[in-house]
Amino acid sequence: MVWSADRFTKLPHQGSWLHFILFPWIGYSLFGAVVGWHMHKQPNFYHTHWAPLLFLVLGVWIHYSVNDILNGLYRLTTIDHFRMATYNNASFWRLGHILIVFSIFIWITKLFKNINPLILKIGGETLVIYSVHYVLLYGTWFGIGVRSLGSHTWSPWPTAIGAIVFLAFFAFLIYRIEEIRYILYHIVPHYAGLYYRFLRIKLRRFYIDKREQLAAMFAGKVR
Repeated sequence: MVWSADRFTKLPHQGSWLHFILFPWIGYSLFGAVVGWHMHKQPNFYHTHWAPLLFLVLGVWIHYSVNDILNGLYRLTTIDHFRMATYNNASFWRLGHILIVFSIFIWITKLFKNINPLILKIGGETLVIYSVHYVLLYGTWFGIGVRSLGSHTWSPWPTAIGAIVFLAFFAFLIYRIEEIRYILYHIVPHYAGLYYRFLRIKLRRFYIDKREQLAAMFAGKVR
């Protein structure tokens, strides 16, 4: 692996080295914010069967008609971005899948009233999971991850076992997330501060000793 400054200019982009940005597609973030706002304002709507049915229909429609939708938006608005998006519509196509999965989750919450608190906690820490999984899988800033062990070369059994271990790791991570944050935000800075003060004292003493030695040597030469 050849390291160069050019690699750091490509951090937010997909390439042979890594692909990590905080929001893979800002449209997903904005859409999620709007849905979250609507759920907060109209919570009763999401307790009916109409909400998941609506998301399911929209998801299936986007999955099968994404190009027709984009072309229709282009003809309606004459914004060239919609026409260009038909040549690379993966993000819009996957939005349909997200809506389908979202509808399934709404139905699941209606069927199972007493959901394990850990599952709800995992749902509230998706950004942490996203960030950590990208570091572990793709290496991100360091370029060393699980993918470097052999992408698309594992047989089914090691892949299945690895996926189970991966899921178990993240379940444990979120289960202990408060303790981990306490360590990162309190204990680590505390000991880092102590080490910094210790190192500063050692360097100051080293500087004073060297200065005294040089002064003594200079005084001896003058005599």
